[in-house]
Amino acid sequence: MKFIIATGGTGGHIFPALNVATELKREGHNVHFIGVFGDYKERIGKKGFEMDEIEAKGFSVEKFWPAVLGMLKSLKMSFRLLRQYKPDGVVGFGGYASFPVVMAAFFLRIPTLIHEQNVMPGKANIVLSKFVNRIALSFEKSQKFFNSKKTIVTGYPCHINMKQINRTEVLSKFGLKEDYFTILVFGGSQGSHRINLEFSNAVDLLQEKYSIQAIHCSGKIDYPFLSEEYKKKKIPYCLFEFLDGIESAYKVADLVISRAGAATISELARFKVPAILIPYPYAHEHQKENALVLQEAKVAYMLEEKDLSAQKLSEAIVKFFENSPSTPEIEKRLKGIFYPDAMERLVKETLALAK
Repeated sequence: MKFIIATGGTGGHIFPALNVATELKREGHNVHFIGVFGDYKERIGKKGFEMDEIEAKGFSVEKFWPAVLGMLKSLKMSFRLLRQYKPDGVVGFGGYASFPVVMAAFFLRIPTLIHEQNVMPGKANIVLSKFVNRIALSFEKSQKFFNSKKTIVTGYPCHINMKQINRTEVLSKFGLKEDYFTILVFGGSQGSHRINLEFSNAVDLLQEKYSIQAIHCSGKIDYPFLSEEYKKKKIPYCLFEFLDGIESAYKVADLVISRAGAATISELARFKVPAILIPYPYAHEHQKENALVLQEAKVAYMLEEKDLSAQKLSEAIVKFFENSPSTPEIEKRLKGIFYPDAMERLVKETLALAK
């Protein structure tokens, strides 16, 4: 069968789409991408997928009319591409880039499914939900936003490799110690200056009293600054601009400090690691709602950026240092929230849609 994957914008939309597309291809189906891919174009191409880019743009007050014009052009192009490829189904992964493709599929009477990654759905999926055949959700809490007759909870198809990882070998490779409390810090692919700065200052408050060490993914901009800062500190550390293959770091981490994107929430649940989550404040409450899922399950603590300081961050770290939930306890608390077979569930729904 032939499928069109409609996605774009951010990694949070593209990674689950790519994961599902890879499994569909492995099972012998033809998959083609349509959307806006930016820096992820090469990654999609390396996986062996062909793609068409459209001119869709995100809506904002300042760029309203250019966005409308781009959307109309994208809708026209989507009609042409769908007539050309004649897919058995179209799957949208949210964001402005998926909107014109899924809408065109609706008018052409091609079966459609959308996947919502976050607890609080984006505007594109809210509108598209009125027209699509099926709505797949990452979180059960999202059901209140949609027609329950159309929804199914599949979970978030995590792209992290779950290969066997030897903790001792990883710590040795990173130059870290076996018996220290290991903290993994990152702020997304670009890094977060605020998280970087406050964590660096928090280390100064903790290093004399607690046996901690850090795996820190800083992003490109802050790497030179943090490189100099860490040289002054008294803790073992490993600093990266970006860590490709972050599963090794998750596997040895005792605590994660990060943003709260849907992918990160899924990864934390998959590796059963407690976390201090600092939602990105300009994500229209999406990340805050995601963080609340793990906080309510008592496997994470949410610290909003407006309240973030070195003192508050260090206090939160100490609480986990002194009383962190065990892996079996985290697994128990996440039961019914995280779906380790999310990718298989979503692929099954996609195939059922076309049949």
